[in-house]
Amino acid sequence: MENKVIKDRNYIFDILRIIAMMMVIIHHIVINDFGLQNALNGLDTTLSNKQVIILTVINAFVVIGVNLFFLLSGYFRTKFSIKKIVGIVVEVYLVYGIVTFIGIMTNNVTYSIDELMNLLNPFNRYWFLAAYLGICIFSPLLNIILDKIQKREAKVFIICTLIFFSIISMKYDIFNMNGGYSLIWGIILYLFAGIIRKFNIKFNKGLLLFVLCALLNALNIIYIYLNRSSFDYNPWQLYRYNNIFVILQSIGLFIWINSLKLEIKNSKMIKIITFLATSTLMTYLLHSTCWLTIFRRKPTEMMLSHGHFILGLLLVPIYAFIIYFICSIISLLYKKTVQRLINYIFNRSYYEK
Repeated sequence: MENKVIKDRNYIFDILRIIAMMMVIIHHIVINDFGLQNALNGLDTTLSNKQVIILTVINAFVVIGVNLFFLLSGYFRTKFSIKKIVGIVVEVYLVYGIVTFIGIMTNNVTYSIDELMNLLNPFNRYWFLAAYLGICIFSPLLNIILDKIQKREAKVFIICTLIFFSIISMKYDIFNMNGGYSLIWGIILYLFAGIIRKFNIKFNKGLLLFVLCALLNALNIIYIYLNRSSFDYNPWQLYRYNNIFVILQSIGLFIWINSLKLEIKNSKMIKIITFLATSTLMTYLLHSTCWLTIFRRKPTEMMLSHGHFILGLLLVPIYAFIIYFICSIISLLYKKTVQRLINYIFNRSYYEK
C-alpha cells in the first residue's frame, strides 16, 4: 500500500513549494544584496539604469514566492492543530534566539532594547510566519467558508476582492493591507486557492498570464523609474504582493502548475524533493531578516565590487540553491532533535500531512 501511494502521488506541488522558496531567496538577493529596492526608492545611485532594468525584470518574475505559499496553504486547506501551532512558535523562538545569541557573542548583533523586544516577539521580524500562524489559528473558520460558499458567491468574492483589496488598495490603503504584507492578504489568497480547488477552476493560458503580467509590471516599473521626475509615485510600490499584476501572475502560475501531473518513481529523487519541500520554514528563518544575511550578501558584494554584475546574476540561482540546501540540512537536524521532542509530547508527527 505504501509503495502504491508513493507511486501515484503527484509531486508537482512539492516542486512548486521548492520553486516558491527559491523565488523568495532570489527575490531577497536581488532587492537587498544587489540593491534594487534602494535604487527604486531613490536611495542608491551605484546601480546604472541598465542594471536597474535587468534587476527589475528578474524580480518581477520571482516576487510572487510568498503569494504561492499562501495559495498552497489554501489549496490543501490547513488543518487546525495545536501541535502544529506550538511547533511553529517553538521553532521561530528557538532558532531566532540561538541565532541572536551567537550574533551577540560574535559582535554581529548589538544588544539593545529593540533587539530585546524582537527576542520577546521574533514574529516582528518574520511577518510572513506571523501571517501563516494566523491562518493556522483561523483555519477552521476559513474552511467552513470554503465548504459553504457557492459558485456565484465565489465569483462575487473574487471580483470584489480584486477591486477593493488590490486595485483600490494600491492607491488608498483603507483596509490596512500594507502592500500585501499582512494576515488579511494571506487569508484572501487562502480563500482564492480553496475556491480554485473546490470548483476545479482551469485556465489553459496560466503560464502565459504569469509571463505577461510579470513583463507588464516590469515595464510599468521601469517606465516610472526612468521618468521618476515626472511621477509622484514610488516605482517600488508596484512590487506589492496585492498589486493586480502580481496577484494575477501568481494565480496564473499556480493554475498552470495545477494542470500538470508529475509522477516520480525514482526513490532517491523523491527523497531529495521531500527533503527540500519540507524545509521551507527553517530556510525562511535563516536566510532573511537576521544578522546571518551578511553571509548571503558577501558573494554578491564581492562580484559587484569587482565589476562582475552579469556574472553575479548568472550565479544567483546556484547560490540561492546552496543557501536553500544548507538551511535544509539544518532543518533536518532540527527535526531529528527538537522536533522529535515535540512529537513525543504530542505523540504525533508535526510534519505529517
